Amino acid sequence: MSSDKNIVRKIRASLNLKQFLNSLTENQKKGISPLVTASGQNTLKKTVYLSSGGKFLKYSDFLRSFAIKSGYVPIHPVETLNYYLSSTLHNHNKSEIMRDCFSLMMKCDELWVFDERPPSFQDDSKKGLKPISQFPEGVLAEIYFWLTNKPNSPLRFFTWRDVGIAKYIPEASWMLVPDGKETACGSVKGNESPKHFGIIDLGSSTVKLTVCNTDADRRIEILHKKSITVNLAEGFFENNELQQPAMARTFEAVIDCQKEALTFGVLDIKMIGTEVLRRASNLEKFTSQIREKTDLDLEVLSAQDEAELVNKAVVGSFKNENSRLTVINAGGGSTAIIFNSGKQVKYYSLPLGISDLNEKFTNEYPIPEAKYEKMKKHILRLLKQNMGKPIKSGIMVYTGGELDYMITTGFPLEDFGLSLSHPKKISLGKFRSYAAKMRLMNQEELYAFMPANPKWMNGAISSNTILETIAEFLGVETIIPSNKNLNDGVLLTMIE
Repeated sequence: MSSDKNIVRKIRASLNLKQFLNSLTENQKKGISPLVTASGQNTLKKTVYLSSGGKFLKYSDFLRSFAIKSGYVPIHPVETLNYYLSSTLHNHNKSEIMRDCFSLMMKCDELWVFDERPPSFQDDSKKGLKPISQFPEGVLAEIYFWLTNKPNSPLRFFTWRDVGIAKYIPEASWMLVPDGKETACGSVKGNESPKHFGIIDLGSSTVKLTVCNTDADRRIEILHKKSITVNLAEGFFENNELQQPAMARTFEAVIDCQKEALTFGVLDIKMIGTEVLRRASNLEKFTSQIREKTDLDLEVLSAQDEAELVNKAVVGSFKNENSRLTVINAGGGSTAIIFNSGKQVKYYSLPLGISDLNEKFTNEYPIPEAKYEKMKKHILRLLKQNMGKPIKSGIMVYTGGELDYMITTGFPLEDFGLSLSHPKKISLGKFRSYAAKMRLMNQEELYAFMPANPKWMNGAISSNTILETIAEFLGVETIIPSNKNLNDGVLLTMIE
């Protein structure tokens, strides 16, 4: 804008070097002046623009380190512009995004292009070369811009061997659901499991990362966990279609999780999806885009497999695995109710999700009592339609980070001694009373409970109401909040 340029001119005109130096203390002058004087234009380092396709996004730290060690100052477009901000602020207009990249390139001294193989510029079949026409579209645009505008400046090509990045070769092939077993929870192919691996779980609200290691005795050590709120289900339920802004947030979160895993030396990553992705009419578009940006394949679990994995995680953490347990796993697009009565397990999947309830009932804060009552009636109707009569329940466990959530938000919890992973419990009466207080809070008050990840609280009221209504329907008086989730069930399959 012209007004912005005028502001810049006024600011520059109002300050000269003499005025600036006179404003400093003597100690400041002594520290700054020699440093700047010794860093004249002829002694400054060259800047290099780092160009790569989606496969190399997870290696951006390696690429920048490679440039710095080579004596250059790196400019990486994704790190500088931020993929999510650049995309959304430009309304996903690729031309505008590329213009930002070109602006950065004009300030750089060299262009470095990274790929898995060196380029071939002729139609030949030389072993180990890759036809330049097969390079990603964005990379080709950057090369074309460079050759057009800076033809006399260096253009260099590098591979992962040059940079020193470990090649992506999984230590073993592993899967969640073995072929030919409809209700098995999954296992590792063959006798080996990956020694160092990661799991990324794409839910309707959050993207969860778990980084693990297995030792010689096949014991699993969890090295790191991370959760990012993305609200993939935003605007989904009207026509079961994933919206582009929500997908863009999810891509950014997965890239972030890849980088996080890479800091632990992990390149072997399993990515799994659940209910919203099961229902998505544009799933193919989503999977192709996420593969292009991250080089990861997505495995979408069935409702049965998801329920079995969550149930496995919970049951395995109790001292007496034959206890009567009712496990509730409320996701963004569906809710699983699993009854364990000794040797028998019964599964129910309800078309009832936190994201769906948010769109229908929690679009204003505090939550009006009338909307709360409508939400309860809606949940109760789905319970009766899908289950019929209530089933006698034992201990009820509510999964998915609920232990941390209830501790953080101040629910009046008591000690519970039947499971080291589940140290707390709460009566239905106390839960109901505290949940009523939360419905009277405005959104800012709810967000204040989790300042590091405030949007996680967007599902709090809907989640509370699901749990309260199911407990009342089943006649349960004691609730066990659980941090167990899908990824914990996946880990247990690795050691069976």
